[in-house]
Amino acid sequence: MAKKTPSPLKIARGGDPRNINTKAPKPKTGAPTLPKGMMTKEAQRIWHKLTPALAEMGVLTEIDAYTLALLCQHWAYALEAIRTIDAQGLFRDDENGVTRKHPAHQILRDSTMMVMKIGSEFGLTPSAREGLHVELEKEDPYESFLARRTGTR
Repeated sequence: MAKKTPSPLKIARGGDPRNINTKAPKPKTGAPTLPKGMMTKEAQRIWHKLTPALAEMGVLTEIDAYTLALLCQHWAYALEAIRTIDAQGLFRDDENGVTRKHPAHQILRDSTMMVMKIGSEFGLTPSAREGLHVELEKEDPYESFLARRTGTR
């Protein structure tokens, strides 16, 4: 089954108003809180690098934490597989003495596919960004003034 087109995209394309879901949830955009205990240190490093950029793009919402965590963890698995292959070589002898490609190749392939699949949901490829039409929320000048006065920004 094909993915459904988000209503904001239908509106931007001038779609039929009868096909627009006016009751679709609209989560607040912004950086989510790092989920505790589900990511390695490497994945957390990737999280801290990606999250500000995705939030600035306007594609990240507060409820995207676990999907983004999976992306970061698969990215970390891919990096670990690359390091393992670099250290141990592309091939190894199996228990029967037959030379085969290193098992880390499969981890690298699987993780790369997941990074590409999840990453495209966040607009992390040029073609995925081409299909994004994001409207950033307008900042309330009064809220900005208060934030500067109270030192919360």
